[in-house]
Amino acid sequence: LLVSPWNSNTNGQCLSFWYHSFGADVGSLTVYKRVLSSSQLYPLWKVNYNFGDIWNAAEITIRKTDESWAFAFESEYGVG
Repeated sequence: LLVSPWNSNTNGQCLSFWYHSFGADVGSLTVYKRVLSSSQLYPLWKVNYNFGDIWNAAEITIRKTDESWAFAFESEYGVG
């Protein structure tokens, strides 16, 4: 689990990143949002599909929030 530092409240932002998902059983990559008042992780985006041996771009809209927040990347590997 890779967790970002806390970010200030926001009127909306965009998180963009690149990912590589290739193999017979690739596992999954999930991006979560967490707010300061809770330890719960809220899933925003997930991929668990073989897209071929290429890098793919992804963008996630972080909606308005009135408290500090962070995002977290969770990778689960498969056997491929």
